[in-house]
Amino acid sequence: MSDDETRIADLENEIKHRDRRILELKREVDEAQMLIAEMREQVQDCSDQTERFIEAFDMVMGDDGSYRWPTVQSQFNELADKHNALVAQWNRMVPKYNAAVAPRGIGRPLAASEAQQRQVLVMRKEGKSLRTIAAKTSLSPRTVRTIVGKAEGTDRTTKRTNESSWGLAKLPLRAVAKSKVVCVILSGSNTFDRMTSS
Repeated sequence: MSDDETRIADLENEIKHRDRRILELKREVDEAQMLIAEMREQVQDCSDQTERFIEAFDMVMGDDGSYRWPTVQSQFNELADKHNALVAQWNRMVPKYNAAVAPRGIGRPLAASEAQQRQVLVMRKEGKSLRTIAAKTSLSPRTVRTIVGKAEGTDRTTKRTNESSWGLAKLPLRAVAKSKVVCVILSGSNTFDRMTSS
């Protein structure tokens, strides 16, 4: 082969190599442009979402260029005040609720066992007097009177608890005749004040 033919063959190879390289570069440029288009679309979506967020929450731009939610502090304070008022109302109602659901005995405990209390009540149902019951059970007349009064709801402690805690004397007799829970609902229904935010 002559030098000219060799030179022509080399040039043809270089042209083929250049064409292949041009095709590779075109593919790379197309891929880069597709990636740029996707990134532009994502950035635009983020910008649109941010604008919707700003509009939905009435945010305003501050002097430093950042957006702020001017009403969030006052709204939070209003919610906190409402919450605190509700907790205070609940705390005021808890002792009344506990007294109605599981009343605690006031004063010192009775000087009689459960069996003695049942025996006193049985004897009272039989129509025996308090002094007779006291003599037969070896309990004091005062203890016998307290046991009977507790069963009938007429002893001093029960009266004092009902009248001072629940104001049952102010309720209609039919409401008092119902269960204690009904009395609690009737007496407690108007105790809640309107919640106002400060």
